[in-house]
Amino acid sequence: MLVVVPPLLYWMPALVKLVYSTRYAQAGNAARVFLGVAAVQMLVGWTKSFPVAVGRPQLRITTHGVESLVILPLVVPLGLYFGATGAAFAVFAGMCAFALMWAVIFVRTKPDDVVQPPPIEEAIAQEDGEAEVLAR
Repeated sequence: MLVVVPPLLYWMPALVKLVYSTRYAQAGNAARVFLGVAAVQMLVGWTKSFPVAVGRPQLRITTHGVESLVILPLVVPLGLYFGATGAAFAVFAGMCAFALMWAVIFVRTKPDDVVQPPPIEEAIAQEDGEAEVLAR
């Protein structure tokens, strides 16, 4: 990532112009911001399996909710004032909030917080009970 991102940041406007023609040349700066979003997302990619591994899948819903709460109010005003680059910065702010929240969750998680799964027989019995309720 340290090798690929800096040259891409530098050449992104030229790459956008090359791939999409001069009509979209103004999107080069927005593409730079989205490259930053992708870099932050790459750093927090481990969060896809972490909540399930510690037995708390609702953490993903919470962190994505916070990300949405940051992005949604910012996209329209920043997009209106700064165009595509402003909207890209709104997405960047949301991704940074997402990453910060995961960092806090990770630091605060202790080995005692990990929820042990129920025994397989108990889990099967619970699933059979839920299937009966759904069948009604």
